[in-house]
Amino acid sequence: MSKIQKQEEKVLEKFEKTKDDKKQEKRRKQAASFLAILMLTFCSIAAIFGKNAFIANAASTNVKVDKGWYTITSESAGTAQYKKPAKKGYVWINIPNTVKIGNKEYKVTSIASNALKGNLNIRETIIGENVTKVGKKAFYGCKYLTSINIRTAKLTKRSIGASAFAGIKEEAMAVVPEGKLPAYKAILKKAGLNGKKQKVKEEKPLKFGPNKPLPSPESVSFSVGDHSDYGTITAEELSTKNSSAYSMDEVVPFTSGLCLHYDIFGKWNTKTAYNHRLICGVCGKCFQTETMLAFEHVFSDCSAVNWLFDENTEHVFTENYFVPDPAPCKAVFRFTIPQGLSYKRLKVVRLGTGEIKESEYHTEVSGQEVSVTIDDIKRPPFYYPFNEQEYFKNQATYYGFEEEAVRSPIYVVLDTVMNRETVLENTVTSSVTYSYKGLEKTVDLGGASVHVAGLKIDNTDEAGNRLDGASFTLYQERASFQEGSMIGVNKLVKVAEGIKPGEAVTGLSIGQMDGENCYRIVQDTFPDGYEETEDMRFKNIEFRVNINTKRGTTVTAEDLDGKKLPVKDGVINITVQNKAKQKTNSGSQPSSTASGVSNGTDKKPENSQPASTPVSNTKKQVKARATYYLDGERESSMTFKQTVGPAETKIDSKCIHDRAYFFTNCSLEKVVLNGAEVDSLPSKVEDGSEIGYFYISQ
Repeated sequence: MSKIQKQEEKVLEKFEKTKDDKKQEKRRKQAASFLAILMLTFCSIAAIFGKNAFIANAASTNVKVDKGWYTITSESAGTAQYKKPAKKGYVWINIPNTVKIGNKEYKVTSIASNALKGNLNIRETIIGENVTKVGKKAFYGCKYLTSINIRTAKLTKRSIGASAFAGIKEEAMAVVPEGKLPAYKAILKKAGLNGKKQKVKEEKPLKFGPNKPLPSPESVSFSVGDHSDYGTITAEELSTKNSSAYSMDEVVPFTSGLCLHYDIFGKWNTKTAYNHRLICGVCGKCFQTETMLAFEHVFSDCSAVNWLFDENTEHVFTENYFVPDPAPCKAVFRFTIPQGLSYKRLKVVRLGTGEIKESEYHTEVSGQEVSVTIDDIKRPPFYYPFNEQEYFKNQATYYGFEEEAVRSPIYVVLDTVMNRETVLENTVTSSVTYSYKGLEKTVDLGGASVHVAGLKIDNTDEAGNRLDGASFTLYQERASFQEGSMIGVNKLVKVAEGIKPGEAVTGLSIGQMDGENCYRIVQDTFPDGYEETEDMRFKNIEFRVNINTKRGTTVTAEDLDGKKLPVKDGVINITVQNKAKQKTNSGSQPSSTASGVSNGTDKKPENSQPASTPVSNTKKQVKARATYYLDGERESSMTFKQTVGPAETKIDSKCIHDRAYFFTNCSLEKVVLNGAEVDSLPSKVEDGSEIGYFYISQ
């Protein structure tokens, strides 16, 4: 080859190499562009649908949730498959109804082939109600699998793979849904559950119908009073049907209570178990967890007050477990109020957790009829169901919410007030109706009565002639308690005012506390030409209610001297007498010695006596009227009578101050003698003097 030819070949080789380099560079640029487009597409999808949605679209991706691995089988249908347990050490395996992957709930509709094949730890399993397919050899060779609870009713001969349950424990038991026993026996036998000691039984939920009506409530109550906080009252108070403790100015509450029978909340099932056990010391039933043992006390007649722990893990025993029923139960409380009482307000209370918001129930008031409707008394906040799904995630450590599965009574408290038509006996009736699974039951709670007395005041002169123009105020002595204190003091509380002579008022009671239940009548206005009278007091109003003989209520009362007051048809009759004023000559003001009343300006020598009154060595009674005032309002009035010697018109005010401090917890602000303020009382006062004490509450 010539020299020239060699040079030409080198030039051609260099050209071809340059050409190849350009092609490769072009390819690299194309690949980079394609990769950039792919990354942009990925970011767009992630931005629109989120990371979880992107993962969910990858059907082949396994996702770990709680104690299992799952694969999404259809994003559009929202279905997933149970692949295998998160680790082999689990004794309980729960194939749930649904599983949450990312932010979406998926129905678990299948169990993968070989999902638990050869697992020597599993003792029991629950197959959720959405499962339609069980893969071949899904539970093959699980030698200690004892209990299979099949909740789904969607399995067929073709949907269970070959040998799905072959090689499990020879005493294994499968529980299948109601109505599926014949079909599932054949299906499971074909799938390997065919040992001589292996059994298939049907789950029989509790049924209600014509031959088995709804059970009566575990407890109902209806009483006078607010008894919604059962922890502060006795069982006797909870069943109080008659009360005479409420006065005309007070709210009169009535309480209806309901606690449903445990059968309405769920049922007990049994299964074969293989592990340690808890044995109830009362009924002898066996449980695997403390949770179920605690439910035995809540959802059965057994008190379950003691139990025995058997830690032998080789036992095969019949385990009892509770299955909650989500079916709603509607409850309606009804009240009928008599004409003598008026509706004021209403509240619903769950024992232990307190008052429930009004938005959780419906109240209807129509005339004297009041009803309260709870759409589902088995849902929060009335009742917190047992979370079965959470329980089966980890039975050994599950304790649940502290209020879960606690059947607390529900109380409806109806507040009423007395009106002008209040009579001696005022009875409210109540009933409760509950509806469950198409059936209904009404319980008549009967009636509860509040008993009161009436009062009629007659006003006469000393001769017994009727007087007009007076008006009276009625006070009742009641205990008053400061917040948080268990020790109270007595105070006079105004219960009625503007009472006219001959007018009967109704609504007197024995009071809320034990004692003399004293009342006081104060005359506010006086007939023209007549003097002010002393306050009238009466006490010991008593009610004798004879329910058995239906004779009604008998009322008695007495004055301060223990003398019985006249009572007719439950109305206490009291007569107040006023003395006519003494006439004076030529319109001049009477002297204190003539009237026996000091005007507060003229003062007599200590040992002087009225000119018209002869000096006597005998003792006499001196009367002085003491009136309490509290923050400018009249609180009480009392007449003091003392026997003193001649010219010894002394009144010891210490007893007045002690009583005022003890009963009203007040300090003295000022003293008024016959209308004039004084620094202190003189050593002697006139017979009939009026002393006013003004107190400031502490």
